[in-house]
Amino acid sequence: MQHLDLHVTMIAHEHCVCGEGPIWHDTEGVLYWQDIPTGRLFRFDPQTKSHETVYRGRFIGATTIQADDSMLLLGQDCEVLVFRDGKATPVIEGITGETRFNDAIADPEGRVFSGSMPKDAPDGKGAYGNGKFSQLGKLYRIDPDGSCRVVDEGFGCANGFGWTPDGKGLYFTDSNPGVIYRYDYNAATGDLSNRQVIWEDHDQTPDGMAMAEGGHFWSARWGGSCVVEHCPDTGNELSKFMLPTQNITSIFFGGVGRDTAYITSAGGDPESPKQGDAAGATFSVKIPGVRGVPECRSRIGLD
Repeated sequence: MQHLDLHVTMIAHEHCVCGEGPIWHDTEGVLYWQDIPTGRLFRFDPQTKSHETVYRGRFIGATTIQADDSMLLLGQDCEVLVFRDGKATPVIEGITGETRFNDAIADPEGRVFSGSMPKDAPDGKGAYGNGKFSQLGKLYRIDPDGSCRVVDEGFGCANGFGWTPDGKGLYFTDSNPGVIYRYDYNAATGDLSNRQVIWEDHDQTPDGMAMAEGGHFWSARWGGSCVVEHCPDTGNELSKFMLPTQNITSIFFGGVGRDTAYITSAGGDPESPKQGDAAGATFSVKIPGVRGVPECRSRIGLD
């Protein structure tokens, strides 16, 4: 595996307990990300190099950009809210008995896939535990009309997603026990089938992921201080680059031409074991020759 020597820049340091979900808003030309347990949503403007907190509420486990430029916030009790003009309005009140959503992705038809956390996971601190949970997490599909359905289940910690270049496959990460799956995907129906292991390493903890042109996917490593490039066909690790803190949570390609990788981290909670001065910060880096692909936009509550 090739080790890349890249210049990593810290763009914001909000001391996030579990910084997550970097997502580029094409229309606004800014980056959003969240601190899950504190319910804070941040915005970074690369033109002014400034960032701010734009919302604070309950847990925010994932976000998507909607077709009308608003944002979808997926959070505690698996509630779903639309964030527009500084206000969050519920569109799905929640799912009885659920914990919270964790990571999400929209499909070309505006549906959203998102996973729920296990019942007794140590939710607030972003830790993964030992996988011995009383009830494992589920994978949900949310349709534009607001209906939710379980499409798969039995996951230790649902995490990063990505579409194959042909749109016929969905990558899905289960951080614990350290597996990345690939499903066959039917765009017309939204159905997933034929789950296969594309990569597996029980000594690593894959977290969020981002797709690049050509189909390669880049996977953040919780506890590994790095982001790893994977081959789309075999899942083999091709290259990696290091970051100055341990718990790397997610990656997203944004900026002009989608040539900038934005990366979040965790561990900024003063009550947590010290993970270094950069723990909980957000970073940017340019990877030579690598560009991201546009994300699909959700349409929850718009049709």
